[in-house]
Amino acid sequence: VAILVVLGLMGQSEFRVERSAVIKAPVEVVYANVSSFNAMDKWAPWKEREHHMTFTMSGSPDGAVGAISHWKSDESEGEQELAELVPNTSVRTELRFISPFATNSEGTFDLDAMGDSTRVTWGMQGTNSFVGKIGRTFTDMEKEVGPLLEKGLANLKGIAEQEATTAKEKHAPRMEIVTAA
Repeated sequence: VAILVVLGLMGQSEFRVERSAVIKAPVEVVYANVSSFNAMDKWAPWKEREHHMTFTMSGSPDGAVGAISHWKSDESEGEQELAELVPNTSVRTELRFISPFATNSEGTFDLDAMGDSTRVTWGMQGTNSFVGKIGRTFTDMEKEVGPLLEKGLANLKGIAEQEATTAKEKHAPRMEIVTAA
């Protein structure tokens, strides 16, 4: 018991895990894919990992501050709320895990426009409770969350780049060649 008390007192108070990717798509296309739960559902890696996952929406309309997506699966339950939206710049979400353990974290998306590309940094951060400090001694958040963020960014990259290509082709000038007979 004494060891657990020491771990709880001395453990890491805060954590942050983040990954970045450059996506060959305008910042508006990337932002549209990270600022709405319906859009996130198309690329987020969680459904690949969890079984029988269901979602329900509440609060504000999707894509607006206050929108809440509640999930439940065989492995976990929780909800994510859109807490801050700065168009084409950043998204902040509040993550509230209910099971298998209760904890709160913050999800972050930071976007940097780079001409026809966008650097997106996806992160998860939070403060560890006394029990969380003990758990983090045995759990490496970088190893647990990092690969999921990488997978999600790869999925997002594929979707956003396809959307950007489709939009570019749709708006490309069309030329008609007429030959004299």
